[in-house]
Amino acid sequence: MLAHERSSLAISTQDSMPSQVPVSEDQLNQFLAALMDRLQERLSVQVTQTLNQLESDHAEAVAKLSSASSDSEVLQLRPRGQLEDSRLAEVRELQSRSDQLLVNIESIYVAGHVLDAATQN
Repeated sequence: MLAHERSSLAISTQDSMPSQVPVSEDQLNQFLAALMDRLQERLSVQVTQTLNQLESDHAEAVAKLSSASSDSEVLQLRPRGQLEDSRLAEVRELQSRSDQLLVNIESIYVAGHVLDAATQN
């Protein structure tokens, strides 16, 4: 019974699928150009956001470093192991965030080259 339902579903799916319409090379080129434009806009937004995030992270790190000298008395009150652990955790978090941002930038870069190659072909 299940096999019968599957076959009837497959037949009804095939019947409901539209037949393929031939596409001219000009139409395909127009579609690819429009797709490229949309992707480039999105990539530009993503790159801008990534760069803004990098600048923000950098400014935050600089602010932390500059305030570290003024907070030296407070830092000296902490036990040495706790201070090193917290710094290590901060460095690992910054490294993780920067790695993710670099991966995002690389994927955007690769996508741009793929799109360029597609439009040239």
